[in-house]
Amino acid sequence: MNLPEKFTSRIKIDLYAEYEDFIGIYNEKPLHGIRLNTTKISREEFLGICPFELQSVPWDENGFIYDIEKCKPSKHPFYHAGLYYIQEPSAMAPANLLSPQTGDAVLDLCAAPGGKSVQLSSMMKDNGLLVCNDINPKRVRALIRNMEWFGIKNVMILNEEPARMAKIWKTSFDCVLVDAPCSGEGMFRRDSKAAASWEQYGGKACTEIQRGIIRDASEMLAENGKLVYSTCTFSMSENEKIVSGFVKENSGFEMGTIPEEWDISGELTIDGAEPVSGFGRVWPHKHRGEGHFMAKVHCRKTTGAVQAELHKAGKAAFGRGLEPVKDFIEENISGFEDCIARMDIHGGKVYIRPEKSFNLAGLKYVRNGWLIGEVEKGRFTPSQSFAMGLKKHQVLNTIDLSIEDPDVYKYLKGETLGVKCNKGWNLVCVEGYPLGWGKGQGGFLKNMYNKNWRMQG
Repeated sequence: MNLPEKFTSRIKIDLYAEYEDFIGIYNEKPLHGIRLNTTKISREEFLGICPFELQSVPWDENGFIYDIEKCKPSKHPFYHAGLYYIQEPSAMAPANLLSPQTGDAVLDLCAAPGGKSVQLSSMMKDNGLLVCNDINPKRVRALIRNMEWFGIKNVMILNEEPARMAKIWKTSFDCVLVDAPCSGEGMFRRDSKAAASWEQYGGKACTEIQRGIIRDASEMLAENGKLVYSTCTFSMSENEKIVSGFVKENSGFEMGTIPEEWDISGELTIDGAEPVSGFGRVWPHKHRGEGHFMAKVHCRKTTGAVQAELHKAGKAAFGRGLEPVKDFIEENISGFEDCIARMDIHGGKVYIRPEKSFNLAGLKYVRNGWLIGEVEKGRFTPSQSFAMGLKKHQVLNTIDLSIEDPDVYKYLKGETLGVKCNKGWNLVCVEGYPLGWGKGQGGFLKNMYNKNWRMQG
């Protein structure tokens, strides 16, 4: 492929003896990967039903590489059940470096389209609070879709400027991920448009934005918290120099380490100063990935700013609008009492608020919790995201299809099914994993699968 001359000239200087090996990878096909959504299925369970030939990813035990010429995981019903996310292998490393724990308050500051957010939620076991933000309204739509597709419930989704968030949520998060906007050099092999964009803009426009974002992100990090900065570019000016410059200018922060077993760590010497270590790089000619940079920073002490309060969701007061929802849940869903207590309704849309959350006053948010459906003219219609966040055993009426059953694909294409089912709402599953809703009507199942998610062809 044709690469920008300025890019190849710089890489030749940076890599020197490794340059020919690096350039050679552009004559090879890009790598493809999947990462398991462990809120739905464990590694062992998935390998027991997996129909694909897979290779492990070194930095993620739940990540795998596949050959796109031999299989198409994105066309398989297990993907539509939210069991795995299609993700480039090196992109799996930053969230693993951050390594949030169950119950943490976690911020994914530049989250769209949501792959790393899904990964963070899996690591947290969907327990605690995940806040996902993206400044671009169009990209936020993709973020919402992925949070719904993969059944993420304890989530707040914002479309906000990081600087505004930093003013309101001082020293609030245990973990912050900054997958910063960058010049995208690691995308060249996968997307020819990325190289054309680089020719036009390069990385100069990114560095000021990156400095501002890491500064804003650090102000939202609690004492003893962790921040991971990452990009999918190779430029030192967007990577090592951004992080080392931030740590040098902010005495309350120090560099973390990269796991040795990943074999991606390195250090940088700038202007004859002492080498700075703690940087990780996935190089496509050395590792199984398209290219990623990452570094972890620890907050040793905070500025003394007042920390935003993480509060528990209180009980909802049932108004007339929520009565049909309560009736539906009592008739169809079991083990849902705690969620009922956190129910809210806005403009007819019904949400289950996160178990813990921050005050959203003054911020532009698009989702506060789990969208479970909509009330219109006194009737409640359950949402696709409600189905994706449930377990089969929670629902009274279910239709569990075998992966070999042609009705699985008929359902995903939006067709009516001639199956034995109970009257009313049924949760349609494949091998026990929810796909969506249907309504039983006289020996047929009316397909209620989200029209925007349906398989084509």
